[in-house]
Amino acid sequence: MVFLSLVPSVANAQTHAGALALDLGEICPTSAVIDSTGGFAYFTIHNLETRMSSVVKVRLSDFVRVDTLTLGPDATATHHALTCSSAVIDATHGFAYFGTTVNAPTTVGRVVKVRLSDFTVAAALTLNPDEKFLTSAVIDTINGFAYFGTSTGPGIVVKIRLSDFSRVGALTLNKGENGLECAVIDTTKGFAYFGMENSRVAKIDLSTFTRVGVLQIQPIYGTIGSAVIDSSSGYAYFGTVSNPGLVAKIRLSDFTLLGVLRLTPGTPGEERLRSAIIDTARGFAYFATDIVPAKIVKMDLSTFTCVGAFALNPEDGGVRSAAIDASAGYAYFGTGSGYPPQIPGKIMKIQIGEPRQVFTTTSQPVVSTTRSFTSTPYATETASIWSSLTAPASAAVAIAVLAILGSSVVLRHRKRAVRPSPRPCQSCGFQNPPYAKSFCVKCGNRLDKV
Repeated sequence: MVFLSLVPSVANAQTHAGALALDLGEICPTSAVIDSTGGFAYFTIHNLETRMSSVVKVRLSDFVRVDTLTLGPDATATHHALTCSSAVIDATHGFAYFGTTVNAPTTVGRVVKVRLSDFTVAAALTLNPDEKFLTSAVIDTINGFAYFGTSTGPGIVVKIRLSDFSRVGALTLNKGENGLECAVIDTTKGFAYFGMENSRVAKIDLSTFTRVGVLQIQPIYGTIGSAVIDSSSGYAYFGTVSNPGLVAKIRLSDFTLLGVLRLTPGTPGEERLRSAIIDTARGFAYFATDIVPAKIVKMDLSTFTCVGAFALNPEDGGVRSAAIDASAGYAYFGTGSGYPPQIPGKIMKIQIGEPRQVFTTTSQPVVSTTRSFTSTPYATETASIWSSLTAPASAAVAIAVLAILGSSVVLRHRKRAVRPSPRPCQSCGFQNPPYAKSFCVKCGNRLDKV
């Protein structure tokens, strides 16, 4: 059964915001990894002038760019890293791995191993000729393997052993299972999940390195471009590169689609979900859109509903990558555009820590002060108003609030029999709950459809 919902309406709340601007010609921060313990984040960028990809190292404590490492050319050949679209990190052993597509002179895939301690290229592993366009990756640091997915037809999953940095195998999916654009891993159960074109998700058994099956998301809404996983609760969430964007919830135990959350159709900025992060401790996931102007949509995991959206400025470009430092309560998003109009890259730092539900951002240098985060008008609005009152006013408001709450309890008890009636769907006949305003939660068709 597929459930459809909408993002709450957006208001114009204002809060301080900023971004770390990249250098001229540096665009498209297409992948990101973070070492929360070491205190650094790493974003891959593309340079328009040199046509090479680099890794930007950002210190988290003061949000400053401290170094840049070019991934090509290397010392042995005139390789040019055309793109770098995937990355994983093994912070315990002090290495990060970046999936690149290089021109040497034919197009091949290459995984670059970077030593974090001195921020240097430790090694580079060239894959087989058909293993190129490495657009997704996951890492199993416990068993010592990384897996890179290709954006080819059909898609290929390449297995890399970390101990000696060698290619130990590749799994080619079935015909038509193309474009492995995103991936998540459940290291406890031993499975990886790859989002593909045509709204499909492939499940891979890592112990046997075999294809378990492919789940078709309905409705079919284009390529799956982002994913997060909550292994402890047993769910994964996949975002589509579509208009509007969809988020599919999958139960991992039986690999079943539980529901689909649809963003608001026709609303600017709520399409092309290219990156995502998850904060399981606080119970939220954040899906970012690769469109101008872009948004970061906040999703409540417990209710599987959208509870707010953080609006970016048009000059920020679309969001292409994301990383989270959940313990510190911050998320980092790479923005920009590699397509006309080419928008310079930025790295945005956003506070996501509770109990505050208003996003705030800190940066160096500050380039904007007009971004906003909007959410449903409960708790957040009350807390915001309360904090701005003086002590006498707070006391007066407290008395008023208690009186209103008492009245609302009485009214709720008295009016229990006159709650709104269910809204029947003219397409499938399902009796929708009163909160279903526009779309049927079962079939997704408009409720006003005749």
